[in-house]
Amino acid sequence: MHKQKGVALIVVMSLLAVSLTLGLMSMQSSQVDERLAGNYRAASDVQMAAEVAAAQGWSEREEHEWDSLVDMDELSGMSWESFTNDNYLYAGEEFFSEDAVEADCPDGVECYFRIFDSCENYDGCIVAMAALIGDGRKVLAESEQVKLIFLLGVPGGISPFNSAVEACENVELSGSGQVNGKVVAGSSLIMSGGVSPPASAAIGEATPDYPPWWQGDAAKMEVVASYQTGQDIHPEGCDVLEVRAESGGLGDFFTSAMESPSGQALGDWFSMAGCAHCFNTGPRGLTLTGGAGNSDASTTFLGSEGESLTVKVDGDLLTQGRLSELVVKGDVTLIVDGVFDLGGNASLTIDEGASLSVYTTGQVNLGGGTNLQVSDEFVRQTGSGELRPALAIFSAYQQASGSPGVTVDGNNQSQVAIYAPYSNIRVTGSGGVAGSLLGKNVEVSGAGSVTFAEGLEGFQLGGGASLEDPRILFWR
Repeated sequence: MHKQKGVALIVVMSLLAVSLTLGLMSMQSSQVDERLAGNYRAASDVQMAAEVAAAQGWSEREEHEWDSLVDMDELSGMSWESFTNDNYLYAGEEFFSEDAVEADCPDGVECYFRIFDSCENYDGCIVAMAALIGDGRKVLAESEQVKLIFLLGVPGGISPFNSAVEACENVELSGSGQVNGKVVAGSSLIMSGGVSPPASAAIGEATPDYPPWWQGDAAKMEVVASYQTGQDIHPEGCDVLEVRAESGGLGDFFTSAMESPSGQALGDWFSMAGCAHCFNTGPRGLTLTGGAGNSDASTTFLGSEGESLTVKVDGDLLTQGRLSELVVKGDVTLIVDGVFDLGGNASLTIDEGASLSVYTTGQVNLGGGTNLQVSDEFVRQTGSGELRPALAIFSAYQQASGSPGVTVDGNNQSQVAIYAPYSNIRVTGSGGVAGSLLGKNVEVSGAGSVTFAEGLEGFQLGGGASLEDPRILFWR
């Protein structure tokens, strides 16, 4: 009997010990959760304060001295202490030429901004940071840098690229096709399969088409309910650049480029550049071959760094043979009076600071293993100070029937802005576009995707520039 009482005591004491341990663990977990929540809130507060500081810098940009940006990579890697310390030394000299400006932030949070007269390839930027300061000036939390990129001289013309996808008539998303950015459809937005609804859309019809099972998904229906519907999307017509005239022929936008007195035949330019083996000509037009015989041109260069060039092809421009990469240097305007076909496995690379504008009257094929890659920012200023996409394709092809006027398929990954108001555009396979698409009808299917490129809304054609009307391009 005495032995049984002893065992009971041990069991009770063990249970008490286990309960105490569990209680302590629960308390510690609660304390950790509380600290994590506090850290998250502090991080959120300082990040929002940095956004406020950047906005204040924009509104007060004329009231403060502007810094000359020395090195963007060096600036991006700076901590709060380095960013706000005006005596920060770089290579024996002060990194900043002007003092950081303190912005109005909530109690306990300090925030500063700096205004730079150049920022990567743009006219200027405002960079802001914020920090939560404790006792003894201890930094408890600091924000990531917020960068507001702006342009001083804004062209007073027409902006053809304002959405990720825009169609004069219908936009169709199917399979697992995705659009990251705004969708605009003059008539219908049709969604099916496993697509996710675009975050923003404006359509001509009263309601978009979507799978019935979305009715049970509150999140999807909330997005769809936010769409702008029943609107006259293109009151002045879909072809704002007038690539085709009302008579049905080519419009002034195309004819002025085709009749440029500075233009020369693409074959002639290659021959004068010592690359006669880079191409051959035939009944259809010109083919980039990547070399001939023992003369290798698997990497072919078009244009010269820092210079403008206009070249023309009377017929189709095709790629085949050994060509693996076409590299564009300088600012090149390429006029193709026929088909523009990069359907092989060649890549088109736009060098840093360069741009390529393609004007084509025929179909466009970006298929197979083609890759259109851009060095540096997609939207950049040219040597003449003009803002333009690194790669833009303007098509006057008039869709009648059959295959689309513009095709992006296979595993093609392209950084490009395409303007083709009279052609259907199809993005399919695992092909992806980072830029913007405007077509008669636009279809994104399979695993295809379209992502709007930052800064494209700042690209305008025609008109002059107004230095008194600066414009924010994007935040990041």
